Amino acid sequence: MDFAWYMRLPFADKGRDLNGVDCWGLVRLVLLREYGLRVPSYADAYLDAEDESAQAAIGLFSRDWLRVPAERTRNGDVIVFHVFGAPTHCGVIVSPGTFMHIFNRRGVACEEYVREPWRSRIEGFYRWPI
Repeated sequence: MDFAWYMRLPFADKGRDLNGVDCWGLVRLVLLREYGLRVPSYADAYLDAEDESAQAAIGLFSRDWLRVPAERTRNGDVIVFHVFGAPTHCGVIVSPGTFMHIFNRRGVACEEYVREPWRSRIEGFYRWPI
C-alpha cells in the first residue's frame, strides 16, 4: 500500500473522493483502491464531521457489516472509535495494530490502535461481508 499517496489527501466534510475525505470517505477510498470493495457512502446520515448525528452513520454501518473479534482482524478491516463518548470516528487497519485515518483537519495519519489514546476508545472492528 502506498501510504504517501493517501497522506496527501485533504480533509473535507462528507468528502468521498480525491478532492477531500472525512474519516469514512478515507476508509471507502482505501477499501476501493486496495481491495476492490465498493461500500456504502452514508453521507446522508450526518451533517458534517463535527455533528453528533455522525453516530447515526455508525449505527447504519454496524448493521450492514460483520463485527470481527479483535484477535481475528486483518488488513482492510474497519475500526470504529468512541470520540467524546460516542462512536463517531473510524479508520482502516493497514497492518497489525496500526490503522489509517483522517481526524478533522489534522490530515491523514497512520497510528497504532493498540496504544493510547486509541486503545481505550475502540468500539469495535468490522468487515464488509463478501
